[in-house]
Amino acid sequence: MMNLCLSLQRCFSVVAMNIRFAPGVEHADHKELNTLVLCESMDANLVEINDPMKEHFLFTTILQKESRNAESPMWIGASDMLTENSWVWVKSKRHMTFRNWKMRLVDALKEGHGHCLALQTLPQFEWKEVKCSERHGFICEFDPMLY
Repeated sequence: MMNLCLSLQRCFSVVAMNIRFAPGVEHADHKELNTLVLCESMDANLVEINDPMKEHFLFTTILQKESRNAESPMWIGASDMLTENSWVWVKSKRHMTFRNWKMRLVDALKEGHGHCLALQTLPQFEWKEVKCSERHGFICEFDPMLY
């Protein structure tokens, strides 16, 4: 786990542990650890990327400091489980206003795409729609003033 701070109010934990997005999504075991539980155990939440500055900070920092994990997707906190293609941040329940999809519409409409969102830095930077039952690392966001 690596902690990074963008400001005095926003820090992030990049966790390389490969786990599922959340329980109960796409037949995941309800007793299994998941990103939501682990972030909450650190008084944090899955990161919500709502502006280009935060996205750029995470992208460049993960690429530079976590290069061994740069080719693996990392969960971020959005899903379209409730309504197809209506992406909502899990913690705030807000609809996404900032998006940086790197996928073609044809790929997004293919059968079998996922309902959870991951960020990937290599081989090219992209936000990926993946199955929630896949196992990936994740990024939690926390307020350092709480510690």
